[in-house]
Amino acid sequence: MDHHKRVQTSEAFINSAFLAVSGGFQDAYTYFTRDGVFSNAQTGNVVLMSERFMNYPKHGVKRC
Repeated sequence: MDHHKRVQTSEAFINSAFLAVSGGFQDAYTYFTRDGVFSNAQTGNVVLMSERFMNYPKHGVKRC
């Protein structure tokens, strides 16, 4: 007997959309309340760090 329930595409889309909105809200909230640091995306933090290194030469990073 097969007890696996099939998930409809519409249910999967609603769950995915909810997770995307929730993650976006958490990132926006922490970015504005924690001095520009992302909570959910380390990639975003690395991008911000790289941008700051390139824009502020006093940190010891020399441009090529």
